[in-house]
Amino acid sequence: MQYRREIDGLRAVAVVPVILFHAGFEAFSGGFIGVDVFFVISGYLITTIIYREIQEGDFSLVRFYERRVRRILPALMFVSMVCIPFAWLWMLPDEFAGFARSLVAVNIFASNILFLQESSKYFSSTADLMPMIHTWSLSVEEQFYFLFPLFILVIARSGRVFVLALLVVLAALSLGVSDWGAKTYPLINFYLLPTRAWELGIGAILAIGATSVVQRSGWVAQSASAIGLAMVIYPFFFFSKYVGTPSFWTLIPVIGTALTIVFGRQGTVVGKILGWKPVVGIGLISYSAYLWHQPIFAFARIRLWGEVSDATYLSLSILALILAYFSWRFVERPFRNKSAFNRKMVFSSAAGFSAALIAFGVIGHKASGFPWRHGNEALVLNLENRLRPNRGLDNTCNTVFKLVPECRTSDEPEIIVWGDSHAMHLVNGIIASNPDAAIVQMTKTRCAPILDVASIAPPRNTEMRAISCLKFNENVKNYISTTKNLKFAVLASPLTSYLKGDAQLYFDGQARAPDVDFLVERFKETLDWLQQNNVSPVVFQSPPSNGKNAANCIARSIWFGANITNCNRSLNEVEVANATVDGFMSKLAKSHKVVRLKDYICKNGECIVTEDGVFIYMDSGHLSHEGSRLLGEKMDFYGVITGDKSLSVRQ
Repeated sequence: MQYRREIDGLRAVAVVPVILFHAGFEAFSGGFIGVDVFFVISGYLITTIIYREIQEGDFSLVRFYERRVRRILPALMFVSMVCIPFAWLWMLPDEFAGFARSLVAVNIFASNILFLQESSKYFSSTADLMPMIHTWSLSVEEQFYFLFPLFILVIARSGRVFVLALLVVLAALSLGVSDWGAKTYPLINFYLLPTRAWELGIGAILAIGATSVVQRSGWVAQSASAIGLAMVIYPFFFFSKYVGTPSFWTLIPVIGTALTIVFGRQGTVVGKILGWKPVVGIGLISYSAYLWHQPIFAFARIRLWGEVSDATYLSLSILALILAYFSWRFVERPFRNKSAFNRKMVFSSAAGFSAALIAFGVIGHKASGFPWRHGNEALVLNLENRLRPNRGLDNTCNTVFKLVPECRTSDEPEIIVWGDSHAMHLVNGIIASNPDAAIVQMTKTRCAPILDVASIAPPRNTEMRAISCLKFNENVKNYISTTKNLKFAVLASPLTSYLKGDAQLYFDGQARAPDVDFLVERFKETLDWLQQNNVSPVVFQSPPSNGKNAANCIARSIWFGANITNCNRSLNEVEVANATVDGFMSKLAKSHKVVRLKDYICKNGECIVTEDGVFIYMDSGHLSHEGSRLLGEKMDFYGVITGDKSLSVRQ
């Protein structure tokens, strides 16, 4: 096919926002949409080649896959190998084991499936420390191209109109499923091929159906290409991670990409902009730039403990482009040269390096991340145990309504612990303050103990989750109504997914914007209902947090031999980060009992993360097992709940 400089320019437009989004620049809140632009471009270019060769009777599956190997694997394997020594030096064992698993998944083009299984990570702080998480998109593409040529071969003889009609129907089905999936199963929707296929399919439809209608100049081409480029650029600045994607919203950049490809030729202003040499230059190295940027950012965050300034991120982004040029010049281009590397050499070297990376990955996973890399292996292994998830009485008590022995300490409980994960982590503290406490734990992840209202906060909370939460809380209500021995209720939730600006509340079958006063009234009604049923409620406000992972900081301090007290948080920074929730709790405290863990953890302008060798946190905001026990004993949770002791604070 004829080379089009402006398509390389469009690649540059796509890759730069992706890099800046992963660097955390708020202006590029929708930069991840660049991946969707890449999917359309890829679908267009690959289908153009496949369909033309089929029409000419010259298509070869072996040659097609050879081109994919030459294009994708050399740079991917090179970046993977460069990552290994940095991971070896700097990653904690569990992180290294995850990195090892990703090496296996990347080399069998299944990393999207792996990261789905280790779900909720792409838009979370955990993703920031994963060097290979961005390769999910490569796996989606390669899964598509493993099947697509075979599909086109089968249907191509039916004629161009039939092929186009079938592609349109399949793309429409995929789009419909993706929009439904964005509301119901957002993580599956984000990572898997069936809900991404329509984006690649749009490119394929363009390749087969749009070539004969292209207007190379004139006002139609000028206008359509300008509108298209604007539709591509708009989401980079005005979308956020809370816009479910892919979905109908993703039609904006996808249609924009299609218009730009079809009409943005060199006879247009857009074509000239995209064909400008510096823009084309970035587009040429865009694949390598995409490969390099996430490992560079991840290892910088690991080594700098997340304290990466905007200036450093900007420097690292430039470094990614510099490394991209060298890997394009000395890795990508040579392997595309058939005179330098014939088919046998390409396939055999790819198979050899891939097998070596897979073997290393399997060993790294089986060896639990090689904890002996640290001089004190026992210390590191004990560290992982101390920072394990804290789900209260049992790991099974964290998702659904249960009335099983594992989720209660007595057949006649006097205290019900009700809420989400921030209620779970209090259970150990209650037991530590009174080993004979009769407790039943009724907790559900991301579900606050507020009757008749739930949260919709994409990408994780959806309408389906909200309905499930409402049903769960109704079941808890029924249990409380029919249980005679209950005297006290401990309620807890961070409420961030209910109150933050991008969240929505789900009430009376309708979505509504976050409203502090409305939510306070709903919470008060829940607490009043408990009192009417002779159950005394106590609300525990979540531990103070600035959003940074305290446990990760503790672990790295031990790994690198640094002072753990450096992980303490500024009280001012904590208060700024939690101003909305603090205001909510202050209003609630006017009429009901609220326990603030901050009163013990924070003093003299500082919030501690350890005390007497005890790790208070297991992540950014949850108490560890030992941290919960420490606070339970020091603050006498049982006494505070039952009213036998007033809340004591750190002296």
